[in-house]
Amino acid sequence: MNVKGTVLKARLRYVEERGGGTAGLAFREALSAHTRQLIDERIRPNSWYPFGAFVEMCEVIDRQLGKGDLELCHELGRHACDANLPTLYKIFFRMADVMYVIRRAAAAWRVSYDEGSMTVLGEGDHLVTMRMEVPTPHRAHCLSVRGWIVRAGELSGAKGVEIEERCRLRGDPHCEFTLRWRDK
Repeated sequence: MNVKGTVLKARLRYVEERGGGTAGLAFREALSAHTRQLIDERIRPNSWYPFGAFVEMCEVIDRQLGKGDLELCHELGRHACDANLPTLYKIFFRMADVMYVIRRAAAAWRVSYDEGSMTVLGEGDHLVTMRMEVPTPHRAHCLSVRGWIVRAGELSGAKGVEIEERCRLRGDPHCEFTLRWRDK
């Protein structure tokens, strides 16, 4: 599985914005030679990069700026949603219905990943359930996607957003996210 450069660039931006002056150097030095080379050669937003580089970057950021339990990956996903949505889309999100935004986000999976899928399984009153299918799940990815979904809901005006997650890595049959919210 591969990820678009925008996914990696959002992580680099997080380190720059949240890590302070020396964090970028420490982050770079903690990466494997292969991932460090990708960064040194300059990540291009529309190019594809190995999923493993994404996971490694998330793990290193979490170790250096979080608690080392991968929970910071939820925040990385939220940050990526803000970083990768141009201002025009953010304005559109605020004007659109939460369900419409979530459906579009699920349909746009292929913009960021060359394998897998995100499917809306069910919709209800202030409720949507989505299934994420990936060849090999990783907790850093699941938490990042969870954070991205929550932030997309918030950007569309949802209040009191809550998310329930089921994950193959924790013994569930599928990776699924159920988002609940209140009216604007």
